[in-house]
Amino acid sequence: MAWIDWDAVIAALDCGRLPESGGEKRIVRIAASLTADHPVSLGDAIPGLDHRSRQLVTITAIRHAAGRRQ
Repeated sequence: MAWIDWDAVIAALDCGRLPESGGEKRIVRIAASLTADHPVSLGDAIPGLDHRSRQLVTITAIRHAAGRRQ
């Protein structure tokens, strides 16, 4: 099983130590929000995503709200 240190990931993201596009930043922040309770502004994150990414985020968020982590 993989384990991600979301605190370290977000810290690296905030300091510019991770190479990423704007969409990738948004996806990482949303993932950290869903898995580790890192707050994210969906108003800032969602509009910058492409159609496919928005679909995946929506499906994942619904599953998360329903108590299904995978």
